Formats: sequence, C-alpha cells, structure tokens
Amino acid sequence: MLRGIFYSEFDNTLGRVVQYQAPEGLIDAEAFDNISEFVIPGKDFCGALIAIKDALPRAQGATSDAPGPSLKVLCYPLCCEDAKYDRNAFFF
Repeated sequence: MLRGIFYSEFDNTLGRVVQYQAPEGLIDAEAFDNISEFVIPGKDFCGALIAIKDALPRAQGATSDAPGPSLKVLCYPLCCEDAKYDRNAFFF
C-alpha cells in the first residue's frame, strides 16, 4: 500500500533536503538524514531503481510505545548535467 510520496533534491547550500511530501510529516529530518545518501546518491546510482527496506521506522500514526510496521522507500534518483547548474549538475 502506498502511504505517501516525497520529493527531495540536492541544495547547494543545505545539501540533501525534502522539498515536498504528502501527507505532511511523512518523513522527519532524522529519518531522511539516515537514507538521504541513497535517495539522492552520486552519479553512479542515478537512473537506477533503489529500494530501501526499513527506511522509516514507524508507520504514520503509530505511538512511540507501540511502533507500527517499518516502511520501504522506493526511489529513482536522477541527475541532469548541464553547465547552467551549480556543480554542473542537478540531483533529485
């Protein structure tokens, strides 16, 4: 079952960041920090489907004393290379 979706990109000042997510609060900063290098990897993994098992430790709505099932994240990172971008590439 699809529980949500998020869009992340590499910001030249902030690094890897989540720009949009639905529902709001789907992924918190700590959970994203743990998986961000796989969600927005280097060029070697761009254009490849990546599955991250147990990426989000608690399902939305689970209480801290009764954790819900862990969730998987599927991502397809991309890199657009062009001199118009800082670092000559845009990763998302």
